[in-house]
Amino acid sequence: MKLKFLITNLFHVFLSNLITIVTSVIVVLILPKIMGVTEYSYWQLYIFYLTYIGFFHLGWIDGIYLKYGGLEYQNLDKKQFYSQILQFFSFLILISFLLFGFNLLIVTDPNAKYIYNMTIISMIVTNLRMLFVYILQMTNRLKDSSIILISDRVIYIFLLFLFIIFKWHEYKVMIWADVLGRTFSLLLSFWICKDIVFQSLSEFILDLRESFDNIRVGINLMLSNIASSMIIGIVRMGIQWNWNIETFGKVSLTLSISNLLMTFINAIGLVVFPLLKRTKTENLSKIYSNLRNVLMLIMFAILLFYYPLKIILDLWLPAYRDALIFMALIFPMSIYEGK
Repeated sequence: MKLKFLITNLFHVFLSNLITIVTSVIVVLILPKIMGVTEYSYWQLYIFYLTYIGFFHLGWIDGIYLKYGGLEYQNLDKKQFYSQILQFFSFLILISFLLFGFNLLIVTDPNAKYIYNMTIISMIVTNLRMLFVYILQMTNRLKDSSIILISDRVIYIFLLFLFIIFKWHEYKVMIWADVLGRTFSLLLSFWICKDIVFQSLSEFILDLRESFDNIRVGINLMLSNIASSMIIGIVRMGIQWNWNIETFGKVSLTLSISNLLMTFINAIGLVVFPLLKRTKTENLSKIYSNLRNVLMLIMFAILLFYYPLKIILDLWLPAYRDALIFMALIFPMSIYEGK
């Protein structure tokens, strides 16, 4: 029974990540071909800012994931989680007002202002959705969490194809496709977790101690995730500030191709973590060693695809040829991060 459950979880996580890979392939290979360098570069700027929207929850949802990971969904304190959701949402709204005000007063470039505003909206939607996804993942309801993530990308891909057919290639339209997909998946997560979400307001308990404790537990994990992305992010920020938007877009394309490698590792982690929480401590080191050896063989085998991929991309995207040479540096870094 456990084996069947594990296989089912693996299948849904695989399907979710397959949809993510298909979406990434469209963004990496098709959009730069039809949008032009400038429009695609603004689109990549929006994608770049999305990388850091997780910083604004301060580790709150990571703390919940670490503290309650391994519990069964039916054993969760629904009243406590309902209160945490409302407090978390209020916190996101407060942060967003501050960011909107900063954008209104400081930013002068209209393209940058638009991208900042849409990123703030995505920050609210995505962080709130990820709270529900984490609740489902930590209780091993991977099928439901995968459905939420798949719905986001399916709506997104559908809208992208619709816009491509009607030749709406502006970056603003592409951003709206992303935001609408994320919003739909958030509404779906409300329905899946309806026994937590739809409670009487009288059930709400203001528990700041629990909120601060969740942040305390999760902030280190959040900072480690941000720190790993900042290694490349600082370089991209420097390019954005000191070069033109076209150069930023070309470098971002190369990084997007390399980041596809990390999707595979993330998929394995989603399945393994709830199982490890239920595993005896003395068995963890052996399990880690076996997983590491298998995954490293697979990841190193993927590196063999670099040379044929480089030749194909040079022919398909000649406008980005001068930036694709950096894949030789980024691919090995992805292997190290995966380990």
